[in-house]
Amino acid sequence: MMRRCLACGVEKDMELKEIYPYPDDMITTEEPISPMFDIDCQMDKDRSDFRIATVCFHCYHKLEPDMWISQSMWEALNPITPANDLPMSLP
Repeated sequence: MMRRCLACGVEKDMELKEIYPYPDDMITTEEPISPMFDIDCQMDKDRSDFRIATVCFHCYHKLEPDMWISQSMWEALNPITPANDLPMSLP
């Protein structure tokens, strides 16, 4: 199944695992993993509003997320998908 990074637009086949290319990040596996991550994005105006940001390894590395990211962190990427258009996170 193909998925698109909502930040940069790169498309990846989720069935093809990849090695995470940034060894200094908190990703501690040397085994191939799914090429996209889903990160919760907390909207700045309504702190109870979380969206799901799907990102490739490169964009994940730029974000340096902790438990989640903020809307302003997301917008700093100049993403192809505006924060308000990210899918809603399930409660």
